[in-house]
Amino acid sequence: MLEETIFYILGSIFLGLAIIFLCILIFYWIRVSRNLHKISLNLKEISSNLEEASSSLKEKIEGLSGIITSLIVFGEKIIKKYSQKRKTKKGQNKK
Repeated sequence: MLEETIFYILGSIFLGLAIIFLCILIFYWIRVSRNLHKISLNLKEISSNLEEASSSLKEKIEGLSGIITSLIVFGEKIIKKYSQKRKTKKGQNKK
C-alpha cells in the first residue's frame, strides 16, 4: 500500500512537471511565432518601400531621358546649322 502511494505521488509530480514543461514550451513557441510574424511584416513593409522608391526613380529617369533626348536633338540641329554656315562662308571666300 505504501509503495503504491509513493508511486502515485511520484507519478503525479512527474506528470505535473511534464505539464508545466509543455506549457512553457507552448508559451515560447507562441512567442517565437509572434516575433516571426512581426519580422515578416517588417520585411513586407521594407519591400513595399523599395518598390515605391524604384518606381519613383524609374519615373525620374524616364523624365530625364526625355530632357536629354531633346537636348541631343537640339545640339544636332545647332551643329548642322553651324556646319552649313561654315560651308557657305568657305564657298563665299573662294569666289
